[in-house]
Amino acid sequence: MSRIHVYSLVLSTALAIIIVIGLYAASTHLMRWDMTRQSQSIYKLMDHLNRDAQSSWQRLENSYSVPCSAKQLQEMRSELFLTWHIRDIAFTDGSNILCTATAGVLSVPKALPEITYVAIRGAQISINQDWPVLGNMHDVAMARRGHFVLVVDPRSLENFVELPYPWELVHFLGGVRHHAAGLILNSEATVNHKYFGQFRVEQCNNFGYCVNVLSDIHTYLARNLPTTGLIVLLAYLFGWFSYVRIRRYLNHRQSIEYRVRRGVAADAFYPLVQPVVELESQRVIGCEVLARFRDARGDLYPDQFIPVVASQGLSWPFTINMIEKALHEIRENDLEDKISVAFNFMPRDITNGKILDLLQNPLVVGWKGQLTIELTESEEFEGSEAHQVLYKLSQAGFDIAIDDFGTGYSNLKYIDQLHCSYLKIDRTFVMDVEEGAIRSSIIPNIVSIANKAGLRVIAEGVENLAQATQLHNMGVKYVQGYFYGRPMSAAKLQEKIDE
Repeated sequence: MSRIHVYSLVLSTALAIIIVIGLYAASTHLMRWDMTRQSQSIYKLMDHLNRDAQSSWQRLENSYSVPCSAKQLQEMRSELFLTWHIRDIAFTDGSNILCTATAGVLSVPKALPEITYVAIRGAQISINQDWPVLGNMHDVAMARRGHFVLVVDPRSLENFVELPYPWELVHFLGGVRHHAAGLILNSEATVNHKYFGQFRVEQCNNFGYCVNVLSDIHTYLARNLPTTGLIVLLAYLFGWFSYVRIRRYLNHRQSIEYRVRRGVAADAFYPLVQPVVELESQRVIGCEVLARFRDARGDLYPDQFIPVVASQGLSWPFTINMIEKALHEIRENDLEDKISVAFNFMPRDITNGKILDLLQNPLVVGWKGQLTIELTESEEFEGSEAHQVLYKLSQAGFDIAIDDFGTGYSNLKYIDQLHCSYLKIDRTFVMDVEEGAIRSSIIPNIVSIANKAGLRVIAEGVENLAQATQLHNMGVKYVQGYFYGRPMSAAKLQEKIDE
């Protein structure tokens, strides 16, 4: 089994596990949301029942006349007809029940049951009572206020709450818990963990009533088999897809690393140059050297091979090779003293001082034209060692340019410390300049900063005449981009200059 296969298998398995964990966590949140929704539906039902009871008591008390008279019984029966959840209405003299809406006047008064608790609004509640008047009904709840007792069968609530989780309606009074409706749940069945074990959702109102809903993730997944199956299927497909993609990427990555290492030794890198043009005169005044790669398997783009060069510790051999090749080609085409030549350097080669080897290189030391060192804004240049290295190069006659200016964190002090001669405006500021985009509005500020510091400005990425015209109006004097020439050989640059 190859190392790439093992890496791919491990990474894809890890990603699949992460997906499963994420979907599992999402399922627990959905379950909690579903349980909360269930408890809210029970609350709505309780509110409706409470409003029914309050309205019934109010109407009954207002119509109260002769106890258990035909008129009074008619009023009680009419009220019973108007309610959804009340099973019977009884009249009491304070000690006994004398008559009910369903049975009429009782031949033997029934003693009022013991009060279980008194609700906040004063209703006296008795639960788990027998009510023989209606076919010997058991476990009813009786609520008394004034002369009237409302009889409710808690089990009838379940007909209106058709939801999948066990639930219980309880009433708390003085720290004592009273079952009111639903299943009697284990009050200890709760855990603190967010994702495992049983889950309890409890919501309480201002009247002492609480709704408890209890479940666990396994029950939820079992009740939602399609969702569970989808989770497993997605995890499997994602794991397989990840395996294929990771293996392909690792093969590709390994291939690039191999080609780059081999290319440094086999001379697969070659330089091209891109002209820098003075806007006012439209004259080529310099060029930037750009590295390219080509071997028997084809081309690699800079964003493919540059990170590999850096990670393999090949940055300086690679850079000095590009410098010497480019300078030889420029000299062979009689451009040595006609244009300035700019090279890009990796921050590591500046901070570790390797770039100072240029001062001992015969080709560089004997160069007749101007050489420019381009730096990309980086926090690695914050240290004094980098400042000293750049100072020595500046004193030796090199120009220093900050490449991609505006994308980092440069300021005037930073520019001064790096002994700069040029600022190169990043192409992202230039691409929408003819449309007056917000990013392009920063360009005049960069030009102003450069003028105050005595620096020259080059705008990169110029692709059409409209951009060039706008940049010229903004005070930019030098430009570089496809509109003035794609990267080309030194021989092609000579032909362009001679045109």
